[in-house]
Amino acid sequence: MGIGYVIDSPALLTRFIGAMELLGVLGIMVPMLTGVMRYLTPLAALGLSLIQVLVIALHAWRGELAESLPSNLVLLSLSVFVLWGRRAEFSARVARDTVSTSITQSGVGVDRLDCSNIS
Repeated sequence: MGIGYVIDSPALLTRFIGAMELLGVLGIMVPMLTGVMRYLTPLAALGLSLIQVLVIALHAWRGELAESLPSNLVLLSLSVFVLWGRRAEFSARVARDTVSTSITQSGVGVDRLDCSNIS
């Protein structure tokens, strides 16, 4: 099913690809299940989408596209679906960091407010 490259590739490369896919899946699942650093979910989905695009190109180059394309398209569709559905968390994080950075750079921050004259 399109895994002939495993025989021809170095074992370290195959293990690296497998490890990156496993980390990508954990990057999608763990933040959403724990509620911690949820903005990482769309980044993990983006990484998995990139891996699938490169895998499709690899299989096309090796002439294995007919065998592997259906499963690669399913995996690509799932990662793009997660990326699309969770983009709001990432956008909110970027917006919050941008506002926080601009406030800090303007010199107005909670640590710099003079509250001594408030009665």
